[in-house]
Amino acid sequence: MSAPLNPLAGLVKHPHRARQGDAGTDAPGMPVRDPRHSVDEFRRTARALLPGVRVRRRLFFRYALERTAPR
Repeated sequence: MSAPLNPLAGLVKHPHRARQGDAGTDAPGMPVRDPRHSVDEFRRTARALLPGVRVRRRLFFRYALERTAPR
């Protein structure tokens, strides 16, 4: 869902770039690098540290951890 929404969000957030023909993907000063860990590695580590945790994908390549603490 995020892949097609990213360019649309970019046009809404930075309309001047589209008018100037700037096809750049990064804002100045905002370096981007490949992730160090896969989602599966992240999920395994989260479950090892927080039993019962649920990893959920969110828009724009973000993730959330959901956990109900034991009583």
